[in-house]
Amino acid sequence: MEEGLDDGLLARIRTSTKYFSELAGCENITMRLHSTPMYNSIFRFDNQMLVTPHIFATPGSKAPMLHLRRLRQGGIFDGFAEHFEGIWAIGKLLKEVA
Repeated sequence: MEEGLDDGLLARIRTSTKYFSELAGCENITMRLHSTPMYNSIFRFDNQMLVTPHIFATPGSKAPMLHLRRLRQGGIFDGFAEHFEGIWAIGKLLKEVA
């Protein structure tokens, strides 16, 4: 794998799923899983989001994190939001996967 994690990435996904699954029943928290190849990680909170872009041959933990706020329509926030919504639509609820 490009990041040099081999099976380590799968273990990280399983560990994260285990810990996050405890939040699955909490009010106003919804999590989904997908198998789409990703080039960034996006965590959205209403009109704010954290985006970690993929950087070639760099582990995700070494990539920069961008804190975006929605200030106007059609900006970079909306571009990432559309991307997020597309992936969200095909994802499966975490409680359905666990």
